[in-house]
Amino acid sequence: MNRMETTTKLELLDPAALIPSAANPRVHSQRQIRELRASLREYGVVSPVLVDQERNIIAGHAVVEAALAECVPAVPCVYVEHLTPTQRKAYMIASNRLAEKSHWDDGLLDACLQELFDAGFDLRLTGFGEYRLSDALARDAAPDLPDGGQEIDQCRRGDLWELGSHRLLCGDATRPEDMRRLMRDERAWLLLTDPPYNVDYHGGTAEHLTIANDNLPADRFQAFLTDALTAARGALMPGAAFYIWYGASSTMQFLAACQTAKLPVHAYLVWVKNQFVLGRQDYNWQHEPCLAGGLAPADYDGCLYGWDARAGHRWFGGDGQGTVYFCDKPQESAEHPTMKPVELFARQIRNSTKKGELVLDPFCGSGTAVLVAETYGRRCRAMELSPHNCDVIIRRWEEMTGRKAVLLEGGAADGGTETAD
Repeated sequence: MNRMETTTKLELLDPAALIPSAANPRVHSQRQIRELRASLREYGVVSPVLVDQERNIIAGHAVVEAALAECVPAVPCVYVEHLTPTQRKAYMIASNRLAEKSHWDDGLLDACLQELFDAGFDLRLTGFGEYRLSDALARDAAPDLPDGGQEIDQCRRGDLWELGSHRLLCGDATRPEDMRRLMRDERAWLLLTDPPYNVDYHGGTAEHLTIANDNLPADRFQAFLTDALTAARGALMPGAAFYIWYGASSTMQFLAACQTAKLPVHAYLVWVKNQFVLGRQDYNWQHEPCLAGGLAPADYDGCLYGWDARAGHRWFGGDGQGTVYFCDKPQESAEHPTMKPVELFARQIRNSTKKGELVLDPFCGSGTAVLVAETYGRRCRAMELSPHNCDVIIRRWEEMTGRKAVLLEGGAADGGTETAD
């Protein structure tokens, strides 16, 4: 050819009338066809099929197969009339191979995925698999949060602090009166918390930090959890979601407490760590379960997931997420012995709340829930028994925001409140 030819003829054709090429070397898996079918249902047929005069397919075999499966009556077809048979066969290969030579800008891709995630879009419709999406969201969900900086000692039991749009009470999560002080007349759309696991944890940090209520007899520990979760449920909106991190050795106590507190578990989430935690058992735990209206096994961390049964639940995370989180275990913290990775809380907060809504954490530890809520435009209501940990939470928030926490009500020596004269 002496000049560049351009195809000009387009026609809507019945996909059943198109003839697949027996020479097409490109193989499409059934999984890919299922993904293409979902794409057609979402976007319609937007990419034309290339055909010759006899309606033999040159490019678009997978689109035609998906369209037939979806009973699409017609697809747009472009007639390629100027190519020789040899050129048509070569283009059949080139149309696939040339596209493979490009690469993704990971920063821009992650930003696009994040924008779609925040909008509640089904991320599977992007064509990426679950693990790629999890990696992208985990990178975005891990802001460089401050570690607490210089040691201070200002909190007392009973202190109620205002941290911008958040509140922090140095109080007891099992006491309904403390929960009422923290929440006032508000209700949270999410309970996200990491209670003690009752494993008698002694940290390997320089201060050998320990966790309160972490070495109780099983019946007392179950009663402790039941009191705390019952108080928390009273502060939730009907249909509010919950994520409760737990240790496998106390699974029965956590599940029984959820049942008594009327927090039905619907899923068991698991955090798989990049290294195990050295302990006193034959098999060292490398995962952690989470009750999210759900349950999971041992040295991973687990999370129970569910929602308050008084109303239907809400979900903003699309359909592209699984029950397993792959996140590196944080380095030993001088501030809290069992600090969770930021991306765990970030993912769950974004999956189950909208911007401006309330998140409740009655076992706030070193304040990860507060800082993640600050990062993603949510408001946190946090409670923590340890005055030291409350100091850490305040310090981290002040370093992150450059603002100062305000003491709303001072705690008395007995853990109650005192007011100014």
